[in-house]
Amino acid sequence: MNLVNILKERVTPIVLKETTTHVIEKGNILATFYPFFLSALKARPDLISTLQNSLNPRLVDIFHSNFAAKDHLLQAINLGLPQHELEATLNQSITPTLAVLGDLAGSDSKQDILYLLEKNSDSFTSVLAPWAKSIVGTL
Repeated sequence: MNLVNILKERVTPIVLKETTTHVIEKGNILATFYPFFLSALKARPDLISTLQNSLNPRLVDIFHSNFAAKDHLLQAINLGLPQHELEATLNQSITPTLAVLGDLAGSDSKQDILYLLEKNSDSFTSVLAPWAKSIVGTL
């Protein structure tokens, strides 16, 4: 199961449904973000419940106080979007991504989602950019 492709098909349209500007760039940014996000969830399973329990999960919840790592991520995947638009796009993808993972895992439980990630890790680690590996390592 290719989790990145599934997220491109199921989450990207949700995030971009009301977008009128920079649609292609935002789609490309999301495609780059998904492998990082899945790797981060696999590396730090506690993020799954933390983000699920947040009313408005955001990147800051993933990075906590590691602002340098968050800024590194934003700089690495930015395709010329204003910073606030870039971060808003990524923030909007977190909740639907978790919902799709829960659906694919058959449950929203952290253990089931983690099992899904572990079972299908090749589908996202193989496309994880080298710069993203170092950021995941800092989490």
